[in-house]
Amino acid sequence: MLCFPLRYGASTVLVEKHTPQSLLATIQSFKASVCFTRRSCYRMAAMAGGFDISSLKRCVSAGEAFRTRTRSLFRQATGIEIIDGSARPR
Repeated sequence: MLCFPLRYGASTVLVEKHTPQSLLATIQSFKASVCFTRRSCYRMAAMAGGFDISSLKRCVSAGEAFRTRTRSLFRQATGIEIIDGSARPR
């Protein structure tokens, strides 16, 4: 997940051992526009109301296939469709 932003010269914030709450706080603090994280952290949608994540424009996950429910809940809460990097081309 570190290679993608560095490849394109993007600024990067690394959070060691983050939780959904600390990830939301980091997005709010740094005004992140793109979030690369694992699938389980996108369950943060239920907590998103307490944070200003309006800077967030894209979300990417890879390594694990997504459950439709998690994607749907995140989209409903934030309006953002998660890009699933682990999806196989059809």
